[in-house]
Amino acid sequence: MALDGVTAATATEIVEGCDLLFLPVPDGAIEAVAGSLPWRAGQAAVHCSGARGLDALDASTARGAVAGSLHPLQTFAAGLTPQEAAALFRGVTCGVEGAGALGERLEGLVRALGATPVRLEGVDRARYHAAAVLASND
Repeated sequence: MALDGVTAATATEIVEGCDLLFLPVPDGAIEAVAGSLPWRAGQAAVHCSGARGLDALDASTARGAVAGSLHPLQTFAAGLTPQEAAALFRGVTCGVEGAGALGERLEGLVRALGATPVRLEGVDRARYHAAAVLASND
């Protein structure tokens, strides 16, 4: 089946064509996925885990990428359209971590989606994640 406007690409082609790449994978897969991709200097590698720190992206930073995280305190059901998923950000809080310009860029993305950023640098990620789970299941 052909879909208008959709282009098939390998993971390598996607990484090569992006300056900012999100890895919305299960927490236990972050290192393996980050280690399997051809990062380059100046790219941003961003995971979406509340429990994991930036060290989960060490494989990307070893190749010159800048590590970050963006963790929405919101669950996303499978099968949502991009518009439905974007609407779920309105009014929620998102944990953000990233050095310098990347942190500022992630905060801007969160605000553009109608959410409120909270910086996670220096936060005990286990406690933060436990609180996030309780807050997002309210």
